[in-house]
Amino acid sequence: MTVTTAYARQFGETPKASQEFTVLKQKPLIKLPCAQVLKQNIAQMLSRWLAMNDQDKFTERIFYTVREMYTVVKN
Repeated sequence: MTVTTAYARQFGETPKASQEFTVLKQKPLIKLPCAQVLKQNIAQMLSRWLAMNDQDKFTERIFYTVREMYTVVKN
């Protein structure tokens, strides 16, 4: 913790990417470009689950997992 704090004081905080998943509040998962790597039925199932708006922690994890899958497939 001390090393991270000293680094943050010296070089600045790391960019806050943790709020990127809030795009799912405006757009459904199926309409995002990263969802094209998912099969249609899986994307629909995840969209229905995200529509419940259960917890931000799970929404964030789903978003980052799908985005990372998209990155691996496209590269």
